[in-house]
Amino acid sequence: MRRGFYLRHVGEEGAMEGGRSLVWPYPLRQAALLMLGYMSGTSFTRGTALQIVQQLPSMLISTILTVLVSLSMAVCLGRAANRDCRWSLAHLKILRC
Repeated sequence: MRRGFYLRHVGEEGAMEGGRSLVWPYPLRQAALLMLGYMSGTSFTRGTALQIVQQLPSMLISTILTVLVSLSMAVCLGRAANRDCRWSLAHLKILRC
């Protein structure tokens, strides 16, 4: 099996539209990730870390609220369409309806 990043053909599981298959050679992918990591790391300072820590609570709250609003909308729209909870949240394996 080839290693790398694939865009699968339309119709396959996990496929993207367009139908082309894009393959990244493994060494090229690793080199690109190395460069991106280096570029991100050079601009990361103590001040950056402090700002992230200070804003972390608001980021967590906004993320949790976004997920809760999305789940609530899925349930409400499912009820409006006369569907049960299993239909509106079918892809979530963690919820028991």
